[in-house]
Amino acid sequence: MEEIGAILRLSRIQTAPLTGLAPVMGASLSGGFSPTRDLLLFCAGICCHIFGFVHNELRDRHVDRLASDLAGKPLVEGSVSPRAAAIVAIGALVVGFVLMATVSGKASLIVAGAVTAAYLYNRTSKSVPFADWAVALTMGLLVWAGGAAAGGANRMAWIVGGLLTLQLVVQNTLAHLKDLEQDQAAGGSNAALWLGVCRHGACILIPSPFQTYVTVLRFLHLGLAIWGVGMLPQGIRVPAALALVITQGGAIRSFRRLLSTPPASRSEFLEAFSRHELPTLFAVTILLIGALGWWALLPYVVLPLGWAWISLRLLHRGEMPAL
Repeated sequence: MEEIGAILRLSRIQTAPLTGLAPVMGASLSGGFSPTRDLLLFCAGICCHIFGFVHNELRDRHVDRLASDLAGKPLVEGSVSPRAAAIVAIGALVVGFVLMATVSGKASLIVAGAVTAAYLYNRTSKSVPFADWAVALTMGLLVWAGGAAAGGANRMAWIVGGLLTLQLVVQNTLAHLKDLEQDQAAGGSNAALWLGVCRHGACILIPSPFQTYVTVLRFLHLGLAIWGVGMLPQGIRVPAALALVITQGGAIRSFRRLLSTPPASRSEFLEAFSRHELPTLFAVTILLIGALGWWALLPYVVLPLGWAWISLRLLHRGEMPAL
């Protein structure tokens, strides 16, 4: 049981539904609800999540050993061997492709592109400055694969896939701030380092090129969300726009605070980071509820939140793990 728990921690199972639901979003937006199809898509997405994160942990394990606060990671502490991790990653990849091919051959080809992008990111993220675009594109491709499985992605599915892609680019670029020391020590060159971010004593110094880059991405995300709200049925646009103003206003305030005074410790950074990340994700939730109805709250809000709460309680004693 301890080894199973360690493997689940390795795969970051607490956030797996967010990846698993990506193809379901594309399918439900493009072709309505279908229990069997959507269950297969969800399980295929979970498998893609497991492959992506386990492979990432395998590639980063030598760098992670350079940070004392990552000593509890399964591959660092030795509770999971690299061989076992590789078996889990390959097994999840095979099962995911079989499930997706069962639904749609075209969708499985798009998922192959998503997996390839994740693989390339995992191999190059410490040496290629803007590799974040590769892993971010995986979420968009999973959404569009779901649309293909439902007969073809419609415009709203394209917008939702684009929103998730932009959100992941911003998320991963900001996440470099917590990894500056070990990435530098390993000779890395991520976007933050390439754009001049550096640590000065206990402070992180963020130059204007980095601020400009992430700010442009953040407002591209907001502009795409506004476009999506404009496509909703007329009676839903006003409440959806109000919800967007409230949630994204809070996200942008947290975003500005994170850039102006970035926390020095990893735990403080993750806390500040979540205050930006969670309200940003509500842009997608608003579009899903507006396009599909209030029933969308159950799969797209209640399920991932409940899953995360249970996983964190069972695997991490209710606390957010060090990433």
